[in-house]
Amino acid sequence: MDTAPEQPSEQRGPGAEGTARHARPEAWADLAERMARFEGLVGEVADPLAWGMDLVEESLAGPDESEQADTERFYRSYETFAGEPFGVETLREAAEAEERDEVLRAALSTAIAAPLHGDLRTSPGVTTSDGDPAPAEDFADAYQDYRSAMRAVFDDVGRAVIETSPRRDGGIGPAARVSARGITAQYVEVAQRALLVTGPTDLVERVQVVMRPVHNLLHGDEGPRF
Repeated sequence: MDTAPEQPSEQRGPGAEGTARHARPEAWADLAERMARFEGLVGEVADPLAWGMDLVEESLAGPDESEQADTERFYRSYETFAGEPFGVETLREAAEAEERDEVLRAALSTAIAAPLHGDLRTSPGVTTSDGDPAPAEDFADAYQDYRSAMRAVFDDVGRAVIETSPRRDGGIGPAARVSARGITAQYVEVAQRALLVTGPTDLVERVQVVMRPVHNLLHGDEGPRF
């Protein structure tokens, strides 16, 4: 992952970096207020189309109480044309050293397990006449398979070695990364915040992620401009 802050540039319109889809619903007034509190630099893929990516979601997660706003995270989710997810999450404040490993392993577990959630209620590889995923024939059996698969994910992530690197010239770092099953979660402190990037290992190693002033790339003209 090549990470670097960028100087503020001209505001870009919605959906400028791929085909825009609707983000998760949230009251515009509430979203605008929370975004005002989160003002500053956030991470985004510098050139999604160069990597065959489409921005599919951007959201602000975490408690909405102002006294706990430092725990909020700004999340952008991309998807490659091959259907592979790639996440860029900006933490308002860097994690404490003793919490960083837990944050990394949780992010890696979530990235690996994401396809399992869809499989829980559908029959993998089976579609209806309309081409949609067919529902699981036996939810109880599917749930047991899901639990077994999740335990295996947690075991693999728990055994994975976390690699660390010190702060570099330019104020980037310290950084850490962990990989399992071809997926990598990478954490790096930059611009007085922290980035958490997850996705296929080969993409995480090569895709350039930059820090730019927070603004919505995805919401349509009916939403607020932040």
